[in-house]
Amino acid sequence: MRTIVIAGAHSSLGKTSLGRKLKAQLGGRAELVKVGRGRDKGKEELLLHSTEAAVRLIADRRLQGSLDYLIIESSAILRSFTPDFCIFIEGGRPQQGGQAAKEQPPKKSAQYVRERADLIISDDSDLSRLVELLSSSRVFEDSDIPALCSLIESFHNYRRFR
Repeated sequence: MRTIVIAGAHSSLGKTSLGRKLKAQLGGRAELVKVGRGRDKGKEELLLHSTEAAVRLIADRRLQGSLDYLIIESSAILRSFTPDFCIFIEGGRPQQGGQAAKEQPPKKSAQYVRERADLIISDDSDLSRLVELLSSSRVFEDSDIPALCSLIESFHNYRRFR
């Protein structure tokens, strides 16, 4: 099982949306887990309230052997776990309820997470080498890479032109 972490500079950047799209693209071979505060609202992702619980879940899923991918939305987990691939979403004009929200300052952990990311998505990201990056990571199946590139490019363009 390969692990993918999606982290961001602050809230409302589309981390959950990207995670859901990645999960959908990878099919039944993937599970999405969100680590943080909040209430379980019956959404498709599993909500965990601590990094310790997430690390235990990772170990459990590895033992079960039923998944190819575990997608984890969390910045904090990077202090206790190294994923196979990490996506960091830079700040910008976040969305809240379909409306552009005020600029939020980056979380204190943002620089730490950014330095550990394999892929950084920002308004000015150059995605021209995305195929090469995903291929060389050896995390994704070759057959999934074209669709993953398209998904990431669409997400990036949505962020830039919203």
